[in-house]
Amino acid sequence: MEFDEEEIRIIKNLINEWNNNDVDYVVPRFHYDLPSYVPGGDIDFYVRSEDWNLAISGARTSGFRTRSFNRAGPRNLLNTLMKNPIRALTYGINNTKKACDMVINELDLGRRSENVSAGYGEWAGINGNIMIHLMNHLAYKSPMNGSMIRVDPIVEEDLFNYSQRDGILIIPNEVDEYVHLLCRGIFKYEGDFPDYYKNRMEYLKQHIFDDSENYERLSNLLNLLFFNASDVVLLYSKKSLYDNIKNELTSYSNY
Repeated sequence: MEFDEEEIRIIKNLINEWNNNDVDYVVPRFHYDLPSYVPGGDIDFYVRSEDWNLAISGARTSGFRTRSFNRAGPRNLLNTLMKNPIRALTYGINNTKKACDMVINELDLGRRSENVSAGYGEWAGINGNIMIHLMNHLAYKSPMNGSMIRVDPIVEEDLFNYSQRDGILIIPNEVDEYVHLLCRGIFKYEGDFPDYYKNRMEYLKQHIFDDSENYERLSNLLNLLFFNASDVVLLYSKKSLYDNIKNELTSYSNY
């Protein structure tokens, strides 16, 4: 989704509202083109659970209203097309793969399971064409039953503790962003990593695998996420064989 000048202003107002009120949040992915552009339909934020209500209040102050998870996707997608069909058509022609991913994302009504870990919460907001998605804990879709399973608290804490400011945004450290995309590719996309995930991960690898401190952090996080199978994930990540990881985990007897 490419945002116009007014939409950029709204996004900046939201971020400034949070920054001014010391809301602890992280934009886990696709932050590098914000506030001008984000792949897919919405902008995701992880918010510390202690700041959850303050974050939602700030979003409402910035003009966002609650968006239903179950029915908003198709409706908002159609509204966007109807409001500016030329803009939507031009974007689809110039960014075919990303446009298809956005449609699939918005029409996948089951992507946000009601079966979640205790304490996990989500809030979706909309302001015109801008859609935001807030989560109060780091969790991924279980391959067993589709429920959202929270990660080890250390992994979540590291996401916030190692985060850094980039302009007005708070973004993850390279290691945390890499691990986040890795888990999303394995669990959300069932091992079939989108090309823009793989491209971003290859960029992030330059800051991780040749840096001893970052590499050690990566290894530790993978141990917390994949247990005895962490060496398998690390090996295939080194080789950039991302699409092979899910099958290897499935056949790995100790996972």
